[in-house]
Amino acid sequence: MTAMIEQIHQDNYGVHGARKIWHELRRRGVEVARCTVERLMRESGLRGLLRDKSPRTTRPAAETRRPGDLVKRDFTMKGLGLLVIARVLVASGGCPSVASFGAGWPVPAMATSIDILL
Repeated sequence: MTAMIEQIHQDNYGVHGARKIWHELRRRGVEVARCTVERLMRESGLRGLLRDKSPRTTRPAAETRRPGDLVKRDFTMKGLGLLVIARVLVASGGCPSVASFGAGWPVPAMATSIDILL
């Protein structure tokens, strides 16, 4: 069975996965479970072409340090049951923005204060 799977895989340029090889086996009259085809392909080291993602070519070295937090952000919770509300100052103007209100028009915005309610 493994030799037949390897031959079908090779005939199809090594791009067919377990599902298509299983279908080809059934067309040839071989009754076999798809999970069996998956297991035999895995044991043989055969794999179909991956279409979802391109291969990851750049991988950081394990010993590389990540950049530190230069802003010193603190996302720790101050207590249980707190609700944080930010007041936003909205000004009209034509410059690029970080907020959008209403019908999706971007406007310049700046947080003026942050209140913590219990």
